[in-house]
Amino acid sequence: MNEAGAELSGAMVRADNGWHSRLFRLFLGPDPERQMNLKITLSGQLGYLANLGLVWYCVHSGLMNPALGWPISLALIATLIGFYLAIRLGWSRRLSDPSLTVPQMLMAAVMSAVGYVAAPAIHIALLMPVAVTLAFSVFSLKGRQVVVVQTFTTLLFCLTSAVMCQLQPEFYQPDVEMLVMGILVSAVLMLTWTGSQVAALRSRQRRQREALTQMLARIEEMAARDALTGLANRRQMSTLLAHHVERVQRSGQPLTVAILDLDHFKQVNDTHGHAAGDEVLQAFARTAQAGLSGAETIARWGGEEFLLFSTAAPQSVAAVLDHIRGQLEGTQVSAVAPALRVSFSAGVAVYQGQETIASTIDRADQALYEAKAAGRARTEMAESALPTTPSPAQPPVAATRPTHQPSALDGAKPLPAQQQASVASANQSPITAAPTHGSTDPDTAEPPRFAWLLGTELRQRRWVSRTLISSAAYVLGLASLGFGTKVGLVAPVHAQLLAIALILTPLLMFAAVRSGLTRGLADPAITLVQILTATTWACALYATTSHAHGAQLTALVVVITIGVVNLKRRQAWMACLYAMAAMSGTIALMTHLQPQIYVPKVQFTHWVLLMVDLPVLMLMGIQLSKLHTRLRQQRVQLKEAVSRLHDLATHDDLTGLNNRNHMNDMLAHYKRRHEECGEPFSVALIDLDHFKRINDSHGHAVGDEVLKAFARQASDTLRQIDLIARWGGEEFLVLCPQTTPDQALIGLERLRLAFTKTMVSCTVPDLRASFSVGLTAPDHTDESIESTIARADAALYVAKHAGRNRTCVQSPVARATA
Repeated sequence: MNEAGAELSGAMVRADNGWHSRLFRLFLGPDPERQMNLKITLSGQLGYLANLGLVWYCVHSGLMNPALGWPISLALIATLIGFYLAIRLGWSRRLSDPSLTVPQMLMAAVMSAVGYVAAPAIHIALLMPVAVTLAFSVFSLKGRQVVVVQTFTTLLFCLTSAVMCQLQPEFYQPDVEMLVMGILVSAVLMLTWTGSQVAALRSRQRRQREALTQMLARIEEMAARDALTGLANRRQMSTLLAHHVERVQRSGQPLTVAILDLDHFKQVNDTHGHAAGDEVLQAFARTAQAGLSGAETIARWGGEEFLLFSTAAPQSVAAVLDHIRGQLEGTQVSAVAPALRVSFSAGVAVYQGQETIASTIDRADQALYEAKAAGRARTEMAESALPTTPSPAQPPVAATRPTHQPSALDGAKPLPAQQQASVASANQSPITAAPTHGSTDPDTAEPPRFAWLLGTELRQRRWVSRTLISSAAYVLGLASLGFGTKVGLVAPVHAQLLAIALILTPLLMFAAVRSGLTRGLADPAITLVQILTATTWACALYATTSHAHGAQLTALVVVITIGVVNLKRRQAWMACLYAMAAMSGTIALMTHLQPQIYVPKVQFTHWVLLMVDLPVLMLMGIQLSKLHTRLRQQRVQLKEAVSRLHDLATHDDLTGLNNRNHMNDMLAHYKRRHEECGEPFSVALIDLDHFKRINDSHGHAVGDEVLKAFARQASDTLRQIDLIARWGGEEFLVLCPQTTPDQALIGLERLRLAFTKTMVSCTVPDLRASFSVGLTAPDHTDESIESTIARADAALYVAKHAGRNRTCVQSPVARATA
């Protein structure tokens, strides 16, 4: 299905319901694809009807032999009916071109050649609809199809012209025919180049659409998945819970929620390091996924906590959790500590219609703490919610339910274990902006091609290229003028004046664009000005080339075609309307001044062709402007998608701080600077004191408030050049560039003292929190980042063992506690 034809046919009026609809289906058929092909065909066959009217005008005006009127009319009608039946009856359905666009264009060329022979008095002007057909092929066909149509048409008319020069030299004068065929061949070449522009636009649109689709898919994946474990993240789980609550309220099915917490996980981090802790989380995620029965979905809820929901009964969920726990006991969870084994505790609650889902999670959370208090490695069932009567005006879930977006996760298992690595690797490095033109080292970068002609700046090169393209119309006019002067069709005085104008105009346009004088204009390439000027000179050539003046209509089609490819919608309309008005005025003027050369009957046919064919080019311009608009919209969407993807890849969803992956990249960057030029930097690990106690006493919602409050305070207090990331759970890492530990200590102490006075929760206004800090710097240039962070971690534990709410500085020379 060709896209341009489908878009052009969209302008046709759709039938209403009732007998109109039945007549519509009878005429176009019930199959939607066949209907679209017939619409494309009928939109193209409007030209056949226009030609039919032109045939009978020529017959009645004496411009065509009356004996040829009926044969040509019947051939046109038979062609129209034949193409209609071939598509309506499905004969063309198995072809690669079901709408028969190429055969229709080839037949249009043949019928135009017949008119070229049958109407000698206006045969030159008949090249104008041929040029429009060629332009339409450029917009609607693929590359090889365009070559076939244009090659066939050019050879057909060149052969027809040569034959008619032998048969009727009084009408088909060899000199005039050479000029006309030269214009036709030049038009074909220029339209071929224009076709490459259109093909490039469509190719760019296709690439942008594919890139945008991939970006959006990746954004959806990153927004829904935890980068470390590959499980659904908290945001996605909240969406799924809201969706399933809505289902439960409609169907009455059970909804069971379980909160899982890895036992003694902080001890794992303290003893074996964060790398081992990450391995434990990944191993648990793999084991949990493998143990799900199919009715459950599990997500990483925060730190070492996971949330599972199921449409099964709570006893079935407890059995699944016991199975996962049994599998986990025999699983090696860390390569760093092969003997390490872990377990988890769980609390299970059933959603009850009179409560919010947040209340269900809170009850599961309380059951989890009961499991931990009872010795861990077990599952406890929550008590039923107290019966309450919700307000009928405000359902319990509607106030908290986020908007649900359909997802592949909806009601399905999380990613299989073998896909976790790919999900994690997709988030390992931040998305960086592509280097812009000219960003390379100016001492080593090679200048772009034809820099002396087009310039070096990318936008300026595009403007100058467009100017040179528009100048092709002037070259065509000069060639036509030169040949017309040589064979005596143009007066020498007129030829000299027009030649000067046709040479100076593009040179002045090029100089203005190349020098940058037009940079401040809305259209720095002044394309519209050039098209209007070229149209004016085409009208001047029409008035001066006497017997070959009809060929300038073909040149005008080429000028307008170049315009609609490079202009915006309103500008394309202006160019077409100006061309119609200017050429109409020229035809009227020359008919009045030289009626012996510009015969009124012939000029009327020229005007009719002008009024029929230029609006077709206007429609093509509208479709191209839509294509340009879609390209601009896609560029904006792609830019926003890249920005969103970069944000997801580099920032923590809860706090908005940098995430661990991005901080690793920044650490590697400053480590290289430290190695290459000795630039110092300091690293601090921050751990919120007694954070688990806050979660246990006040719930995870308050814990989230504390994390956000710390992130806001850190962003406000630290220097702009300092980088802070959420390192894991309640731990944060601060990178202080160009700073020694003693200098970094000042800012960290300022942050620590300010945070102790900060209201960290609106839910519990009196709650206050503190943190401990381990601060260090690289021992030497050969020390790895991992070793530097390990020393900061060791300093952090010194600070905690010394009483918390303090900073411990560890350096190669001295260790002190502040």
